[in-house]
Amino acid sequence: MHGVVNAVNKDDDGNLFQQVQAEHYGNESTVAVLQPFGIESIPVSDSHVYILTNNDQANKVGILGSPEKRLKKVEVAGDICLYNPATGDYVLVKSTGIEVVSKTKVTVTAPTVAIVGNLTVSGTITAVGQITGAGINLTTHRHGNVQNGGGTTGSSI
Repeated sequence: MHGVVNAVNKDDDGNLFQQVQAEHYGNESTVAVLQPFGIESIPVSDSHVYILTNNDQANKVGILGSPEKRLKKVEVAGDICLYNPATGDYVLVKSTGIEVVSKTKVTVTAPTVAIVGNLTVSGTITAVGQITGAGINLTTHRHGNVQNGGGTTGSSI
């Protein structure tokens, strides 16, 4: 059965329940939100959902979300998209690469971040700590054979 979410509420235990308008039955019901293990989301109003039943329209079991119609990024079988309709932000995993889009910022928090491959940046890079390239520290390296005046320095020593 297909329906549209009118509202989402939490019970005293923190479980999500959706107020859903069932498409062919015209009645609104409170139905539990079923989510895959490890994924948590709160559906927005006007989301289209599938309502699971026990062959009885009045005995609803739960709701599974249907594809988000506001963003059509998944084009090939196997593609996966995590999408936030409130912000338009998304992470798209495709056979050709991964695309991360955010209207504000992306934060990565880890003791170490390793990037294997070439890095291209369009914009400004700001560093709070030390920057080292090819073993040379940007803030403490020195140049030798420097003369006063308008000349240029040689390579790092």
